[in-house]
Amino acid sequence: MKKKLLMWGILLTLIITPQLAQAMHIMEGFLPIKWAIIWSILTLPFLVIGFRKVGKGLKEGQDHKMILGLVGGFAFVLSALRFHLLLDLALIQRE
Repeated sequence: MKKKLLMWGILLTLIITPQLAQAMHIMEGFLPIKWAIIWSILTLPFLVIGFRKVGKGLKEGQDHKMILGLVGGFAFVLSALRFHLLLDLALIQRE
């Protein structure tokens, strides 16, 4: 219990501690503390439910670990692709 409380304390400290942002755009990295707290509270139930489902799935069997890994890899690849660049190239070639 103490270890869990310590981990939550460290996480909260890291979230609250202000850091210097090396942002490329003016508004990048800016979110008022009120909205940051509201969005954090709103996402918390979804994170808890998601972690519980993943935990149950991993306990069920080895095949769930493989599927979870594949889904994670697929999500990573999709996030790394630059779809807007691909669409721009397609539009340029049409002209």
